[in-house]
Amino acid sequence: MSKTVVGISHENPHYFTINGELRLLISSAEHYGALVNRAFDYVRYFRELRKNGFNQTRLFAGSYFERASDFSFDSNPLAPGAENLVPLFAGPEKNRLHPEYVERLRAILAAADEAGVVVELTLFCVFYNEGNYLDSPLHDPAVDRREFFEALTEEQKRYVRLVLAELEPFDNVIVELINEPYWMVRRMEPVLRFQQELAELIRECAPGKPVAWNVDNTLSCAFDGVPGADVLNFHYMRPECVLANWHRQRPIVDDETGITGSANRPYREEAYLALLAGAAGYSNLDMAYTVEAPDGTERCSEQCTHGGGKSFHRELAALAAFLGRFDFSKARPAFEVFRPECRSAALSLGGGRYLAYAAETAGKVLAVSLPAGEYCLRWFDPVTTELLKEEKHVSNELWMRPVTPPTEGEMLLEICRVGTGG
Repeated sequence: MSKTVVGISHENPHYFTINGELRLLISSAEHYGALVNRAFDYVRYFRELRKNGFNQTRLFAGSYFERASDFSFDSNPLAPGAENLVPLFAGPEKNRLHPEYVERLRAILAAADEAGVVVELTLFCVFYNEGNYLDSPLHDPAVDRREFFEALTEEQKRYVRLVLAELEPFDNVIVELINEPYWMVRRMEPVLRFQQELAELIRECAPGKPVAWNVDNTLSCAFDGVPGADVLNFHYMRPECVLANWHRQRPIVDDETGITGSANRPYREEAYLALLAGAAGYSNLDMAYTVEAPDGTERCSEQCTHGGGKSFHRELAALAAFLGRFDFSKARPAFEVFRPECRSAALSLGGGRYLAYAAETAGKVLAVSLPAGEYCLRWFDPVTTELLKEEKHVSNELWMRPVTPPTEGEMLLEICRVGTGG
């Protein structure tokens, strides 16, 4: 029996549960290579996640890995090299998983379970270049890499069944269909059919495991492309994406970040904007986790396209602890409440309580529009979540009242109606 059981809330299906309690999934996690790279020390890695209160990681299942030269990373756990690659299959027939693979997969899932970490196991990834495809244990010389996901083949099904069979004892797993299936493909319609058929296969082989669909980058309406998916994943997500998909009644996750340099602030902003828009999870792609430093270096280098490191871990840990104080069972986006002239997000928690964040307040007009009543406004430092200022605010519901944050720059605000226990 798993110690960490992930599910989807019946009370508010936009959020996950862990062991029956509604929880946000928040993490700054390694680049998906802990399984395929035998040199990566996952024990030290999960120790760092647990220390910071992070409860999610992504894990590529073995059909895709990279070469060290593929991207501008300091060090890439998903590029193990031939000497450290954990083989997926036991032989050329591809009808059995390699014993080392099975042992490592089980050990990682068990270590994650012990650390309170939910593992998102990604079955497939698009092939960004010919080298990725040639290296894949599922490479088919008769199929162009851009057409690989147009029909679910018997070999692909066999691979999926073999992997899913190993998940049966573990309840801390979300199964993701394909990473970024909107890139490097010729036609989207057959790729969507592929993913729906794959979702149905997962339901058959791993009943009860939530199924995640990586819908798009930044901002998109999920439409009905993969109705069998339980979770909607986006990369580099904008807060408007939550509002566009809220009616889907499913958890919406900012499942990968990056491409904005190595400084902490862009990724901290993205976390607040996503989660206070109503996202169920935030997972920073953290390139500071390396084979040499599986618990993370202090920072990523200035040349790296992604952020992370121990300094960011401290900031994200503060954010996770702060949001962990609140009850999200009645949470919904509340963009109408908070109207700054900058990038922002606001969340209603019900009962006259709101959380709001603005990415830049210097020289901006900030205003709140609330139902009539008296409210307590609490301003927090977004980096440390330290309380900076507390004040009363009276709303007559007829117009938006200007408010003044205690400092310029980022702003984190809790609003609570007086008399509701805030």
